[in-house]
Amino acid sequence: MLALLPEGAEEIAPGVGVLAGGDGGGLVTVHGLATFAWDAGDEASRRLAAVQLVRLRAAAQGQVAGAFGVDPATIWRWDKALGAGGVAAWCRPGAADRLAARSSLRQHGTL
Repeated sequence: MLALLPEGAEEIAPGVGVLAGGDGGGLVTVHGLATFAWDAGDEASRRLAAVQLVRLRAAAQGQVAGAFGVDPATIWRWDKALGAGGVAAWCRPGAADRLAARSSLRQHGTL
């Protein structure tokens, strides 16, 4: 029989597994497919994975919260912030503007 979860992954709902990397990164699989991944320190991708699992109804909010080490209200807040301002809403205040300005400066060769 084909295993749907990678070795060491925690099954949080039928067919949904979360594999935490030793360095702080992680991987989410849904029915055997690597669906979301994040590197250590990539909090935006980690939050996106959690919110998307709930939005896709792959796992319940409480199951996702438990797997990601937060409470269900945190998942709810992440979802509301994502809906209101996209992934940039999870950045520090003004960070998205600074990143956009830096990108523009690089594009014009002044940075």
